[in-house]
Amino acid sequence: MSTNERDFLGIYIDLENVQKNIDIAKLMKDIVVKYETDSSNQEPVYAVKIACGNANSITKFREQLKELNFEIRETPHVTGKKNRSDLIISLDAFEKLFLDRPSINQFVFVTNDSDFTVIMDILRRYGRMVVLVTNEEDSKRSIFNNCSDDIMLIDDYSLGGDSRRRPRPARADERAKEVFKNHEPDDIAIKMCISILRLLDPDREYMVSQIGSKFKEMDKSFDIRKTSFKKFTKLLEYCSEKKLVSVHKDERGNMKFAQINLEDLDV
Repeated sequence: MSTNERDFLGIYIDLENVQKNIDIAKLMKDIVVKYETDSSNQEPVYAVKIACGNANSITKFREQLKELNFEIRETPHVTGKKNRSDLIISLDAFEKLFLDRPSINQFVFVTNDSDFTVIMDILRRYGRMVVLVTNEEDSKRSIFNNCSDDIMLIDDYSLGGDSRRRPRPARADERAKEVFKNHEPDDIAIKMCISILRLLDPDREYMVSQIGSKFKEMDKSFDIRKTSFKKFTKLLEYCSEKKLVSVHKDERGNMKFAQINLEDLDV
């Protein structure tokens, strides 16, 4: 695949403003799955991965960041409690915008610091997509909503459990028995499909090919041919039988689908 067939993403993590121990790899995968390109042939990849913080905050995430090939920048406090993470990250993002090498299409900021809204607003002004990953309380602030295209909740990626999740409905366990097969490869495929559907707009319809490519991006090591489904279209048909999605053909004969019933499947 040549470089002109890829769309580039950049992710910046303000470590001192990430209070919980989060699964960074899962967060990055979900961002890639949510990301949409004009061409289904374009593969979204992270061209920039930078995490900033003082020594203590870096220690908390060091192993994850090393495994994910992040550039780690230590930003010690210089005046009281304030460090320079916001300035260093903002300048780097502005430099990428100005130089346009690589040409970043989507910038992701993991923080709850409103100082980042300055660079976020500038990036959007120049046509870049901006995603903010923050806590639920800050996700409701107007200052963040006015300078980002999408906001994701950091609690969804907490390694210590998500206290924000709603209690499972009474019949959720019974429904899970109806949906899953107790066959590990098949159940992994079903869970991956549900995870992708949760990230999509429930009011939109999608081409099967769009979601098939997102399925491959979620875990490139997973081989659907080793499941009883064999093909992604068969997996979608199964999800349709279980009333998780609606599948139909449009006037051109293209197969389309939309999520319809995922509320009580907590995977």
